[in-house]
Amino acid sequence: MNQLIWFRNDLRLNDQSALWHATQAGTTLALVIFSPEQWQRHDDAPIKIDFYLRQLAQLKDDLTALNIPLIVRTIPLWKDIPDELVKLVEHYKIENVYANVEVGINELERDHQAQTALNAIQKDLKLYQDKTLFTLGSIRNKSDAPYQVYTPFKKNCYELLNISLPQCFPQPEAQSDVPKIKADDSKFPSMTDLGYDEIDKKTQALWPVGEKAAHKRLEAFIKDKINHYHELRDYPAAEGTSCISPYLTIGLVSIRQCVQAIFAKHQGQFLLENKGQEVWLNELLWREFYQQLMFDFPKLSRHQPFQDQTKTIPWKD
Repeated sequence: MNQLIWFRNDLRLNDQSALWHATQAGTTLALVIFSPEQWQRHDDAPIKIDFYLRQLAQLKDDLTALNIPLIVRTIPLWKDIPDELVKLVEHYKIENVYANVEVGINELERDHQAQTALNAIQKDLKLYQDKTLFTLGSIRNKSDAPYQVYTPFKKNCYELLNISLPQCFPQPEAQSDVPKIKADDSKFPSMTDLGYDEIDKKTQALWPVGEKAAHKRLEAFIKDKINHYHELRDYPAAEGTSCISPYLTIGLVSIRQCVQAIFAKHQGQFLLENKGQEVWLNELLWREFYQQLMFDFPKLSRHQPFQDQTKTIPWKD
């Protein structure tokens, strides 16, 4: 029996929780699903889809080096994914499907439906926490309720990080068996096939893909810019930000790798040397805070405000 790793917004080999667990369980195939109509409903911009496509082409080459074939499917809406998963599992003799948790309400519902469909044929969708530093729903106040204010949430995170920094998974080794897939199963659609305009080469060059390029950018920021991050990040004329957000968004780097990079100089000890490091860590924890809020308060995925009373504000523009 084979295992199936379902890539979503986690397009990397290193520190990829679901990929690591799948490859430890047996011979593995990979899957990616394009859902252009769903993406358009979520207002995903053409530049994001172009970035995703370019990284996926690089990921396919990286997977080939590990003898892991990549199956490509285009399924316009997520509601139709469970049926296709069942067909793939039966055709390629898959034991279990592996994936990383995604936080949005549509994403959680998609995975719930996929889990139900797979369970009906005695298969399983094994989900791993990969998008956040801490397990979703695990950061709680003294009343065992979700934090709704950032500062006490940050304090709790600092205490946990001081005990131990989240560790990274290694890149899997190349597998000895090479599962065979049909040639048509690995063809990528183009931007126009997906209903998006092409992105010009000059813009593409601003955002190089590949894990090496992503980590080169992260390492350069940690070495040359982070110490002045708190001073320059708010000035558009200065190159004072990390430019890591797109790489985090599609999972070219992990949040764990970002935090580890801050403390690499001190062999993983939780020791902040200056204000710049502290402010960038706090920005990463703001991301963590909102991911946790989206999980605990699904209304945030429905265009609803966090504070209910603000619904009545008469916005002029």
